[in-house]
Amino acid sequence: MSSRKGFLFFLSVLTAISVFPWGCSQREDKTGDEATGSGETQAGVSAFVSILPQASFVERIGGGFVQVDVLVELGSNPHIFEPTPRQMVSLGEADVYFGIGLPFEDRILNKVSDTNPDLTFIKTDEGVSRRSLDTPLSRDQETDQHEHQTETGRRESETGILDPHIWLSYGEILVQAENILKGLSSVDPPHADEFKTNYRTFKDELDGVHARLKNILEPYRGRSFIVFHPAFGYFADTYGLVQVPIEIEGKSPTPRQIELLIEHARERNADIIFVSPQFDKKSANTIARAINGAVVSINPLEKDVLQNLETIAKKIETALR
Repeated sequence: MSSRKGFLFFLSVLTAISVFPWGCSQREDKTGDEATGSGETQAGVSAFVSILPQASFVERIGGGFVQVDVLVELGSNPHIFEPTPRQMVSLGEADVYFGIGLPFEDRILNKVSDTNPDLTFIKTDEGVSRRSLDTPLSRDQETDQHEHQTETGRRESETGILDPHIWLSYGEILVQAENILKGLSSVDPPHADEFKTNYRTFKDELDGVHARLKNILEPYRGRSFIVFHPAFGYFADTYGLVQVPIEIEGKSPTPRQIELLIEHARERNADIIFVSPQFDKKSANTIARAINGAVVSINPLEKDVLQNLETIAKKIETALR
């Protein structure tokens, strides 16, 4: 190519770039409305949630109009969580935060209130009937552990600590979904109809999962299963089961509690100890060896909650069968 032709080619490239601005500043996630000139874009609402299961709910209801970020990332423990500086900066630019009643949420909101006073906080646990957190076996519970219930059907514990794991059962998920629908509609009114449609689709799927789980677990009503961390109380209540935890508030069981758990497992021919991947397996392994059993992982913090509920049900069914 001659030098003159090369120069002309260079000018033509510059002209094309100036006419067609293909820079990275142009967003490509456009909706049909934007294509017709309305100026709306997908993922217009910047939302934060505390844990992964919430992200599943908000994404399902918000659809393409909501961008969701999660504070407690995969593998982290929400009970000892502290946000990173980068997360705090992002929260300072967010539109809405969907809380679920975890202790760290108030601390975060206090910190971010100065930098982002317009941040909308939605309590997705508003209206949830809280149960008390189950405690490890004690001498008084050797024969009738966890049998005392409140008028609402929630089991009481000696500690009075409320159980935060409200994303693992049908009724509590439904309350959260309704609150998320109201919150998104208030933050982004133009897309309220889309949110309502997505909510109905999600509810239909949740109803189907609930019906299948009732069929799977109905034969085992009244049976107990052993878990390391008491994350499955709402799940157990929903399907007439009893979880027997090994630890509470991160405290390892006493030797006497381990002895009681071994006795409990032998009396009921239990040979499975369920452990969440966020916690140490040492005590669970000790009990499993004593009963010639196995330690099985079930993760309460999987993002796809509906699929996880079915996974949990099938694993518990296998343990009780």
